Amino acid sequence: MSKPKANILTAGLSNDRVTVESLLAEEHEAAKMLHVSVKTLQRKRKAGSIPFVRIGTRVLYSVDTLRTWIAEQERVEVPAS
Repeated sequence: MSKPKANILTAGLSNDRVTVESLLAEEHEAAKMLHVSVKTLQRKRKAGSIPFVRIGTRVLYSVDTLRTWIAEQERVEVPAS
């Protein structure tokens, strides 16, 4: 008998419990991942500078999208000559 294939909806789920690799992070978890306060994260969200997902009244952040957003924020400082 073959193993069932994982898909986007079951990835990160194990025995109906969310594993460390969840698809979405709650606001306090996303803030911790980004090393900023929840208030800073909320300000960035309200300013439209960070992507988020709203499910009902919950504000969530895609872990993959956060990784992409971080990569897009990287800058190289060029010393003034």
